[in-house]
Amino acid sequence: MVEIEKSIRTEVNYNKILKLYLQDHGRLSIMKSKKNEQIKFTRSSLKNINWPTKEDVFAWISPEFIDKPHGFVNTNIYSKRRDMIAFRSAYFNGRTKVIGKLKLYLAILPIKENTTFLVKICEYTKDSDYINIKDGIVSVSACNDNSTQTHSAREKVELNISLGNVAWQMKKGSRLVVLIAASNFLANTVQLRYKDKFSESIKKTSEQMIYIGKESYLEVPLSYDEV
Repeated sequence: MVEIEKSIRTEVNYNKILKLYLQDHGRLSIMKSKKNEQIKFTRSSLKNINWPTKEDVFAWISPEFIDKPHGFVNTNIYSKRRDMIAFRSAYFNGRTKVIGKLKLYLAILPIKENTTFLVKICEYTKDSDYINIKDGIVSVSACNDNSTQTHSAREKVELNISLGNVAWQMKKGSRLVVLIAASNFLANTVQLRYKDKFSESIKKTSEQMIYIGKESYLEVPLSYDEV
């Protein structure tokens, strides 16, 4: 039986870096497991993922946003795709401010020599809306600020994905969601999973493997208000 956390408690004038661990059954938990498990997902070769990115205020002026809504919305449909995985926290029982740097640590097992991980952090509201907070992309062959780093296929890699600074207030009853995918054409035109031309949309099937339980987690800088 899976233990479900009903809520994440908030306290007055409480500030901390909250660690939320990626767990089985799509959970984002404050509890760290004693052992690792593996979870995998397959990127479909039939259709590229093209979720909104550039969550900044002026996102709509970017070329990839022609005839598309702003990045803060239009995220719901991506939460149901099978070629990405989602992890959702328990709800926050108070108004919660996220102020500081968001960081995601992923322990992965690349199936290919080079692969890409795309990450989106969302607020999942009581009204079942997914609101984009931050997103980022990282290549296994050039991860952790090392542009010359290379890895062999099926070699365990630890990715440190800095999503930058954020100042965000979550609604009472909302949850945090981590969406992970392997592609985002056209917004990120560099197809880093293969050694093809960067400017082309490459429709191939690729398998991604992530270690969950104790090594993969999200760091959230929290600041609580009175409820």
